[in-house]
Amino acid sequence: MDKQADSKCKPCSVRGSKKDASVWCTVCKEGLCSTCQKYHSSFKSLRLHGTVPFDTREQVPQIFKHVMESCSYHERNFELFCPEHQEPCCIRCTTNNHKGCKGLCPIDDVIENVKSSVAINRIDEGFSGLILKIEQIIENKEQSKRNIADRIIKIKKEITNTRKKVEEKIDLLIKQQFDNIDRMNTEYERTTSEGIKQLKTKLEDVQDIKTNIQQSTEHGTNLQVFLSLSEFESILSKQETFVSESIEKGEFDNAELIFSETEDFKNIMSVAGICHIELKKQPLEVKLRSSGQIAKVQIKPTKKATGHIDTIKIIKSKEASFRSPCLLTGCVVLQNDSILFANNDNKSHRLFLYDCNCRFLRDIETASRPFDIAIMDESVVAVTMPEAKKVSFIDFSKDQEQIVKELDVIGECYGIDHSNNKLAVAVKGYGVQIFDATGTQIKTIPVASQYISFDGSFIYHADSDSNVLKCCDYEGKHVWEITIPGDQSSLSMALDIHKNIYVVARTSYKLYIVSSDGTKHRQLLQKSDGLYYPQGVFYDKRKQQLVLCANPYSSSIIFSID
Repeated sequence: MDKQADSKCKPCSVRGSKKDASVWCTVCKEGLCSTCQKYHSSFKSLRLHGTVPFDTREQVPQIFKHVMESCSYHERNFELFCPEHQEPCCIRCTTNNHKGCKGLCPIDDVIENVKSSVAINRIDEGFSGLILKIEQIIENKEQSKRNIADRIIKIKKEITNTRKKVEEKIDLLIKQQFDNIDRMNTEYERTTSEGIKQLKTKLEDVQDIKTNIQQSTEHGTNLQVFLSLSEFESILSKQETFVSESIEKGEFDNAELIFSETEDFKNIMSVAGICHIELKKQPLEVKLRSSGQIAKVQIKPTKKATGHIDTIKIIKSKEASFRSPCLLTGCVVLQNDSILFANNDNKSHRLFLYDCNCRFLRDIETASRPFDIAIMDESVVAVTMPEAKKVSFIDFSKDQEQIVKELDVIGECYGIDHSNNKLAVAVKGYGVQIFDATGTQIKTIPVASQYISFDGSFIYHADSDSNVLKCCDYEGKHVWEITIPGDQSSLSMALDIHKNIYVVARTSYKLYIVSSDGTKHRQLLQKSDGLYYPQGVFYDKRKQQLVLCANPYSSSIIFSID
């Protein structure tokens, strides 16, 4: 951008004049001279525009660049504020999205003292508390670093001490072995020396005998020698027998010193380490330091729904309108609070996506008419398409949703629910089929139903055109049943966090709640509350609200549960 041109008064520049800007309009995002500023502040539509000295324009917070200060739908200034939707609107918006809203008031009245309002104070206090919390987390992490460093020093000392103990133990074992070897050697030398001494004595005896025999042979007559032969042989035999018997007894055996490691020592040598060390995370405990000048943020807790059906209150919160052709048969609330509806009209193969304020966002085309929807995880939903005999899995984690998987089923699939990594699908003529996370069929439970609810352990269902709600366990064993008042009616249902069941009676134009044990029921809504052939219901466990396709041809209502 031309810095010099940007420093000029914009209205004057349009008129061909070159005047320096003295102020900056934060709304128009243009520079104004002192003269144009006077005219700028005199017009009613511009009177509330904020201005700052031109030299300080760069200090204007960047967040204001993303603030829409006029109606993007009708290109008009905001004139009113809707307290029900908590949003500003123009006069034309009131005939569309805010036609039935109560308490609309001029936007000027709402923003008059906004800078000193409770909301701004609460936000400021909230950021102050958040800063304190982050500072304490940083302090906690720094302390954790110091603790780990200290612990490392201690562990190293412990390992060193362990090494010393091991060395001392090994030194002791070596000394014991050396002493044992020395004792063995001393004993062996003693016994061997004694043996050698005996052998030397024997050797002298044998040598003396041999010398005597030689002398007898030399000096004796032939007759004397001949007559002494047997004597000589007897003497030799005795000496040979002595030596042979001594060898057989092992008296002259040699010894060998054999070394082998003990099993305990072998086990020591195979040890991979002397200890086990891991860096284990510990839950962070942050307590805000008290401050006399900064108030703690007061966050209103989420309303806790009661488990007793007699005390449950249902209050209309918002309403979404739909264009024809339309036949709503299923709905869910996504993780980002947007609402997804299944349009089963035979002229339209699509889902409807609405934001959390029930404003239409876009259509999502499907290969066949969708019937019901189930939440799989934070980003993926499963959609049944009866005519295609297929379940389609759609991922909403990216800007453009996409089909990530499809599951073929044996027949027309209608109601669907997901719990504990198991998917339950109502298949016409076959019952409720259970699939695992990979899409592999686990079992089929032979119960007939168009809509179902599944909590991982029990299946809640009703025969087509029947007003009897039934419950069976995971094995298909009947647990209980209860009759909903009125004529035969197609029932759809949804479970709350207490396992109470919200039951929609289509042809009776009514909404009931049934206790978790199936022993009693209570009517919550009727035709005068906007119900006309209602079909499809979803309980949002995160926000404890109920989304009901109150009139599947034109509208859906969101109710808060108290």
